[in-house]
Amino acid sequence: MFKISLQKLAYFRIGCGLIMLYDLLDRASVFRLHFTGSGIYPNHFPLGEFPRYSIFHLSGSAEFQAGLFVIGCLAALLFTLGIATRFAGIICWVFLLNLQHYTYFSQFSADDVLRLLLFWSLFLPLDARLTLNPFGRHARRLQFVENWASAALLAQVAAIFIFAGTHKLFDPEWRNGNALQLAIEACGTPFATSFLDHSALLSFLTLLTIPAQLVSSFLLFTSPCLRRVGVSVLIGFQIALLTFLNLSFFPAVTLVGLLLFIPDTLAVKRLESWNLGAKKSAAVAVGVGLLLPIFGNSSISQFVGLHQNWSMFVPPPHQLMWVVTRLHSSDGRVYEAATKREFTDWSETRFATVPAWVRWAGLFLKIPQHPTLAHRIGISLCRYWKEDAPEKTIVSAHVYLVIKTINQQPHRIHPELVEKVLCNGD
Repeated sequence: MFKISLQKLAYFRIGCGLIMLYDLLDRASVFRLHFTGSGIYPNHFPLGEFPRYSIFHLSGSAEFQAGLFVIGCLAALLFTLGIATRFAGIICWVFLLNLQHYTYFSQFSADDVLRLLLFWSLFLPLDARLTLNPFGRHARRLQFVENWASAALLAQVAAIFIFAGTHKLFDPEWRNGNALQLAIEACGTPFATSFLDHSALLSFLTLLTIPAQLVSSFLLFTSPCLRRVGVSVLIGFQIALLTFLNLSFFPAVTLVGLLLFIPDTLAVKRLESWNLGAKKSAAVAVGVGLLLPIFGNSSISQFVGLHQNWSMFVPPPHQLMWVVTRLHSSDGRVYEAATKREFTDWSETRFATVPAWVRWAGLFLKIPQHPTLAHRIGISLCRYWKEDAPEKTIVSAHVYLVIKTINQQPHRIHPELVEKVLCNGD
C-alpha cells in the first residue's frame, strides 16, 4: 500500500529539482523589488502574526541576496542530478523554507506543495536511481522502498486532493455549479475562455470535480487496478488545470507527486497479512494526511514549514485585485511603473493580464490588511525609476488597488487610491 518504486522516486527527485530551478528563475525576474533592502521586503519589515525568521533578513544588499540565490540554484541542480543528494536536498528545503518565510505575502499553493513534498522526500533514498553520485549506497537489486517516510509522502500527496475536494463539498458555489465559470473568468487561459458561453457544460464539470477528487484520492490506497483508475483521473484533472487555468507551476508539482502512485509492472504482490510495520506506516499516513492539514496551522508548524491549507478556489473568486502605481512627472505626464509606459487605461495595466497576476495575487490580496506594503511599493518604484530613467523627474507615486468584479456582466473596474508617496523625499 505504501511502496514507492525507486525508479519513480528518481523521477520525482528530478521533477522537484527542475521545478525549484524554474521557481528561482521566476522569482529572479523581480529580484530587485522583492529581495533587496530597497524593495518591498526590507530587513526590518514586520514579521506578521508569528516570527518568520529567515536568512534573507541578515542583509538587504543585492550581493548577499544574489549569493543566496546562487546557493539555492546550485543545490537544486545537484539535487536534480543526484550528486550529494541528501545534503543537496536538505539545503534545498532549508533554502525554500527561508525564502518562503521572507516572501510569505506573495506565497500561493504551489509553493506549499513543493516545500512539503521536498521535506518528506528527504527521508527516502532519492539517489538510488538515475544519479551521477558514484558513491550510491543502495543496492541495485532493491526495487522498492516502504517505510514511514514513504507512507508520509504518499499521504501528503493524497491529502491535497482529499481536503481540496472536502472544502469544495461544503461550498455553495461549487454545489450549485457556478465555481468553474468564476475560476475561468478569474484566471482562465485564452482556450478556456472560449467555453464561457457553454454554461451547462461548465456546470456539469464543476459538479463532477468534487466526487472525482474525493473518490480518486481514496482509490490511491487500494488495489493496483483501482489505484490506476484513481491516479489516471487525478493526472487528467491536473492536465485539465494546465489547459484551462493559469496557476503557475501548481499542476506541474502535483503531477510530480502523483507519479509516485503509478503502479509498477514489477510491483511486489500485496502483503498477505497486516503486520506491525504496515500498521506503523498506516498510522504515519493518517497523521500526515489527515491531522496535519486540520491542525497543522499552529505557530510551531508554520515555523518548521509543515503548515498547509488546501482550500484553493473555495470560495471561487468573485473579483480580481491588482496594484497599479502611477508615477506623476514634473511635466504633467503620468506613467505606469510596472510597464514603464505612459498610463492610458486601467484595463491595460500589467497585472490586468492573468499570467502576470497569478504570482502576485497573494501580495495584492494582503494590501488592505497591511497598508505598509503599498507604501513600500511606492517608495521602491520611485527609487527604481530615478535609477533607470534619470532624465524624467518623478514628483510622486500614487499606488492604487484596482478591483475588477467578475461575477457580473459587464465586468467593472474600480481603482482605489491606497497610498501617495512624494518621490523627492525618499
